[in-house]
Amino acid sequence: MSPPCVSSPNNPLPSAPPTSKTLEVDGAHNPFSPFDVDSNFRNGRIFFNVKSNALVKTVKICDPRGATVRVLVNQDRGPGGLNLTGAGSGTILWDGRDDDGNLLPMGLYIVYLEGTDPATGERARGKALIALGR
Repeated sequence: MSPPCVSSPNNPLPSAPPTSKTLEVDGAHNPFSPFDVDSNFRNGRIFFNVKSNALVKTVKICDPRGATVRVLVNQDRGPGGLNLTGAGSGTILWDGRDDDGNLLPMGLYIVYLEGTDPATGERARGKALIALGR
């Protein structure tokens, strides 16, 4: 399974545009296809901005029925040593695969972000649609 690529203070991606929304899918990469001839469009780009570096974040992809198919970030941690601790904003790339590394069928998926500050209880939530094509 390939890890999600993330822009954060620990792992910067070049030219990750900021967003004022809690969660937003980059329209230029929506829909996206892992088979696109242009490698820049083989991943969906997901922007987050929780406005607080203290929030502990979880980002997941769900199918239209609401079943979780991929957890990109769980409590600020992801595969491959991904660490979003202290990142109030950044970019996550999704490769169209599930948690087992299988390529998912084309269609619409829902991206959810939930974040909570353990000290204050402050919360952030976001939801966006992302389209996986072929």
